[in-house]
Amino acid sequence: MLTAQNSGYIAPEYAMEGIFSVKSDAFSFGVILLEIISGKRNSGFYLTQLAPTLLAYAWRLWNEGKELEFVDSLLTESCPAEEILMQWLYRSRVHMSWALLN
Repeated sequence: MLTAQNSGYIAPEYAMEGIFSVKSDAFSFGVILLEIISGKRNSGFYLTQLAPTLLAYAWRLWNEGKELEFVDSLLTESCPAEEILMQWLYRSRVHMSWALLN
């Protein structure tokens, strides 16, 4: 897998303890989603002064209540912020099976 070549995509439990599972792939996929949403690359992110990793940067902004600052301006310009954050309530979100079939 290409993502395993870059430590920024490897799940912490694998990097620290060598424990690998299907959840490790979910972590890597999550990092790729963060790249898509932010328009930033995880590899080389430590060279910026924003945070040591893209995940740490996203987490910091989330904790500060500034999550929209993480979203790429190409996305925020194409749809209203209300639509981006609309489905934050668990019960309001669609099921993954519905998303895959539709």
